[in-house]
Amino acid sequence: MPESTTTTSPKKRLVFVAFIVVIVTSAILAALGYHYLTYRNALMQNAVIRSGQMSVRVCVDDLEQAILAEENRMILDVAVARSELLDAKRLARINQRYPMIDTLFLHPTLSSEARDNPLQAWLIRRVQQDVATRPTQPLKLRHLSGWLNDQPVQVGFVLLAGGSADSPGQYLIFTLDLHAIQTRLLSEHQQIHDHIVIRENVSSEHAGAEDPFVVEASFGQILPFWTLTSTIDNQGMTSRSRMEFVIYSTLIVFLFGLILLSVYFIWRQVHHEKKLSLVKSQMISHVSHELKTPLSLIRMYTETLLLGRVETPEKKESYYRIILGECDHLHLLINNTLDFSSIEKGMKEYHFKCGNLAEVLEHLVSQYHDYFTQQGFAVCVAIDNDIPNSFFDPLAINQVFGNLLDNAIKFSPDEKKIYLALSVKEGEMKVEVTDCGIGMRPDGVAAIFAPYTRLSSKFRGSGIGLSLVKHAVDAHGGTIQVLSKPGAGSTFIVTLPIREGADDA
Repeated sequence: MPESTTTTSPKKRLVFVAFIVVIVTSAILAALGYHYLTYRNALMQNAVIRSGQMSVRVCVDDLEQAILAEENRMILDVAVARSELLDAKRLARINQRYPMIDTLFLHPTLSSEARDNPLQAWLIRRVQQDVATRPTQPLKLRHLSGWLNDQPVQVGFVLLAGGSADSPGQYLIFTLDLHAIQTRLLSEHQQIHDHIVIRENVSSEHAGAEDPFVVEASFGQILPFWTLTSTIDNQGMTSRSRMEFVIYSTLIVFLFGLILLSVYFIWRQVHHEKKLSLVKSQMISHVSHELKTPLSLIRMYTETLLLGRVETPEKKESYYRIILGECDHLHLLINNTLDFSSIEKGMKEYHFKCGNLAEVLEHLVSQYHDYFTQQGFAVCVAIDNDIPNSFFDPLAINQVFGNLLDNAIKFSPDEKKIYLALSVKEGEMKVEVTDCGIGMRPDGVAAIFAPYTRLSSKFRGSGIGLSLVKHAVDAHGGTIQVLSKPGAGSTFIVTLPIREGADDA
């Protein structure tokens, strides 16, 4: 027993350590998986946001380039027409060819204002202020922006050099058609960006959008009062993130369940080995006790005979018979242990020979007669006439019914009667061993043939005898049945087929 405890204790510690390792590993896997998914989603989100910002910036740059190209073409047309003959009608026709240009006019010296046109007067003043701070160069396009009557105005002007002394330079002043520009921008880029919006900056201290999926880009010198805003469609990324989260979570749960299942099987195996080790230890203890009893009797009666304390021949013969009976009982116990070991290793062999079962049973009862008498049991034998010969293993059959009779003696502490009957019916031999002992419950009947099974610790036994009986009966192609009730004794019915010919097995 102490040996069993010392061998299973490290296994228990191993299972406990394995369980702790599983919990810690699972927690680490879950944390790593969560951080990995969070990091991956953050990377995807940042990549999408950067892509959206670059795309919106490209839209702004494209629009500015388009405006500059149209302005340069318009300036070229005005310069060519001015060298020939440029009147108000031709200037109006030029203006119509460029939809992004709203107001277009020429002013000679910026010295006077157009009092009859408030917009032109405002434009001239703004150009005068800019020219006063930064000297102009001929054909150098410059831009201004401002607010007139709470409406944004984008101004462009250029100094057209004069062709002669009679034709001095003139300022070409124009404004952009913001509505046309906005319509063109939205129509060209609506398919690329969802919910593209041009927002007017109320103040220069405007803060950017708080939503990370709303990207924006401000215009430069042209249209500085506008900010281009676009909402990124993150439904696809959200769906993909959700799908990846479900997949990784399922994988982590699966691995966690697999590890727990492995730990369960390890614990179950260790528990089974511990139980088996304990049962084997108990079996060794019980077998040792069973072997010790006949050995003590043999030693006691042998010493008595050697010391010459037995005087009458009848008494000596009685002692010799007791010694012989205990030797037979000891032989049965040793054979049980050896045969059980052979069965566990898969090395048990049965040797079938032609014989008569009635003769085997009669010899068995005669062999154990003194043992039965010593234990105070009366054995009633009923054997039918004309029992046919059959092929069986005599040693195995002798062991089968020796174990059944030995069990009947063990579990009959009060009424010491045993009935042994042999009959033939429909090509089968039926042997019944009946005792008047303690009996068994139905759940006990179903478990008694399993190895190491002992229904009560009050009675001696190793728990392997009936498993040997079942194995031998099955090897002979027979069946064994148990009829028992608590307090009413038990009947073991062994049915063996009559085999008229067989080879050694």
